[in-house]
Amino acid sequence: FAAHPLLENFRVFAGDGSYLEAACHDASQPSSSASSGQKKFATGHFFAMDLRNGALFHLTVADQIERKQEHDVRALKKLDPEILRQGAPKGQKVLWVWDRAVTDFNLWRNLKASHGIYFITRQKENFAGQKCGDYTFDASSPINQGVLSDEMVGSGSSGGVAIRRITVLDPLTGVVHMLLTN
Repeated sequence: FAAHPLLENFRVFAGDGSYLEAACHDASQPSSSASSGQKKFATGHFFAMDLRNGALFHLTVADQIERKQEHDVRALKKLDPEILRQGAPKGQKVLWVWDRAVTDFNLWRNLKASHGIYFITRQKENFAGQKCGDYTFDASSPINQGVLSDEMVGSGSSGGVAIRRITVLDPLTGVVHMLLTN
């Protein structure tokens, strides 16, 4: 991150949920299949990595009562925002890089406004965002190498919350990525 002074005042983390095979001690639950009776579901865990020092840590265990496989967003909503801040002092911003599962823009807005927590994720293929406007950016600046567009988008499912979508061409692979961030 030393090459990116704009991130100097950010703690930067990556997070994701993981469901491995069910263990012998995991509880059995009724199966949705009429012929199979009981089924064991793997216990889900949500992990994170501090991207500055590589430290791995456990965020939470998935809800095994109400959900067979709890969605990442639901697990994040249960967490105290201070867990997501990971001890960052007041005034220091926190950036979470999460997989495509985390696109609850109301959650993003609330965490940014009240706790200085930002998110970035790759856009899901089925995201039907409506373009609301453009941000200007200096295409000649090295920090914007590969940026094709920087725009504000909204979604009917986001309850009127608009977020930023940055379209980037990876200069090494030629692949275009669409990133969503608050």
